[in-house]
Amino acid sequence: MQKTHCPICRKEVFYLVHHLHNMTDKFAVEQVKYDFSGWTEDDGLCLPCLERYRKYNLMSFSDIRITVN
Repeated sequence: MQKTHCPICRKEVFYLVHHLHNMTDKFAVEQVKYDFSGWTEDDGLCLPCLERYRKYNLMSFSDIRITVN
C-alpha cells in the first residue's frame, strides 16, 4: 500500500479520511476549514488530525451551559 501525506499535519500516512457524516465530524470539518482556508473535505485528513479536531470540538461544547427554566 502506497503512503500519502496528510494536508493538515503533512505527516506520511497510509490513508486519509474523506467521508465525514456525523454531527461531531461536521463541526470538526468547519473548524479545519477555518484553520486551513484552502482545505476541502475532498482533500481528506489523517485519522490523528480528525481525532484532534473531534476532541477540540468536544472540549468547546463542554463550556456550554444549558439551563432549563
